Amino acid sequence: MQIGLTTHEMAGTIISNYFGSVYHSGGFGMLYSLRQMGWGEYEVRAYAALLRCEPATGYRVAREAEIPTAKIYETLNRLRSRGAVRVVTASEGPVTYTALQPGALLMRVQQEQELILRTLRSELAAISCAKLQSASWLDWEQRKQRTLLQADGLRLAHYSEGDMH
Repeated sequence: MQIGLTTHEMAGTIISNYFGSVYHSGGFGMLYSLRQMGWGEYEVRAYAALLRCEPATGYRVAREAEIPTAKIYETLNRLRSRGAVRVVTASEGPVTYTALQPGALLMRVQQEQELILRTLRSELAAISCAKLQSASWLDWEQRKQRTLLQADGLRLAHYSEGDMH
């Protein structure tokens, strides 16, 4: 450790040393945020590596992101299914990958999250409405039962009174 560093700088140095150059210069916040959105550590590392060195082969991404080569294609396919990575095929040479630019990725994620929230909002409202309807129906059924019981009670009372007279 260097003397005279702030706590934030020391933490950045430790994180950078631990995770490699992918998380240098504030990348820990990116790691945390993308992990909060359900990304795996390898996905975050591969995406960041592609932003720095695209287009790149899977082998180069693995090397840059310090991901085992046995895991890189699985990781790149997950990123591709998220729409964060594109495959560039060439008539000759190896397949390469490019990263969707951060602004476009964030716009895509925001749109997906807004769609999820709209769907969730309407589904929850439907449940709540069904509960109210169910509660109203239950209330109506209970009132009907009480009325019938009261009517039966009145009939019984009337019948009993009639027997007494």
